[in-house]
Amino acid sequence: MELRMLKLRETVVVDKIVSFHYKELPKDYVEDVGLNYSFWQFLYVDKGEIELITEQSEFHMRQGDILFLPPHQLRRGRANPKNPPNLLIVSFDCRSSFLVRLKNKCFQVDDGKRNFLTQMIKEGRNTFDPSPLEKQKESIARRKNALFGCEHMVKNYMEILLISMIRESESHLPTGKLTSTQKEKQEKEIASRVVAHIDVHLQANLSLDNIVDAFSISRTQLYYIFKKEIGCGVTEYIKMKRIDKAKTYIREEKYNYTEIADLLGYNSVHYFSKDFKKTTGMSPSEYAKTIVARI
Repeated sequence: MELRMLKLRETVVVDKIVSFHYKELPKDYVEDVGLNYSFWQFLYVDKGEIELITEQSEFHMRQGDILFLPPHQLRRGRANPKNPPNLLIVSFDCRSSFLVRLKNKCFQVDDGKRNFLTQMIKEGRNTFDPSPLEKQKESIARRKNALFGCEHMVKNYMEILLISMIRESESHLPTGKLTSTQKEKQEKEIASRVVAHIDVHLQANLSLDNIVDAFSISRTQLYYIFKKEIGCGVTEYIKMKRIDKAKTYIREEKYNYTEIADLLGYNSVHYFSKDFKKTTGMSPSEYAKTIVARI
């Protein structure tokens, strides 16, 4: 019997690396002019916080967040001066149509994917000149006397990371016909992911539109799942978490009310005070004078 060879499919192929570097940004770092790149790019926050603004969304990124930006995507960035970030920035060329599923998506990286990033940096140090941990020139080059296969290892780790992220983006939604037990488990997982997303991005300009875009889910489906699992709507939950955090800030007496409003993503201290009083029945200054605020 003659055996036939099966050619393996390649769903995600990274063709070229444009840049690969790890940056420790100063607290006053600001990108005042939007940058327009002709290649894909991902940014991973290894430490600290940074705000990134694209044409479609605003992202308040914290440690463990990874954001994927498509080609020709204008962006602006600003470091949090109280907690400046360390970023891993990788720019690359990838022709796979599947990558569109990561377009302008921000994820919290788990330990498995964080390990891929760590291995990428280790192999990158052996592959590129300058090293990802050194100050970057205009372009990178192959390092002389590089270890055997290190370039291939970087490519493999990148492709595995991208495939894993695409799978995760698809896992946000139920697919196919599920048993009642499977459906309940999946709904709990979606609600848990949304709660984690809100908690991590509480200081950003969170909205229902941001969340349905991030999770590729309809407003109706999100409302049904969240109401069932958490007991309230998403907007109500965001407001509740912000007010709880505001109470903590008021008790700590580290910030004034304008700073608290800014920290919690309010457009002005007026809207913050109005929201606070509507929720608690007291203005922020009235709450600060209560016994509870002193506990």
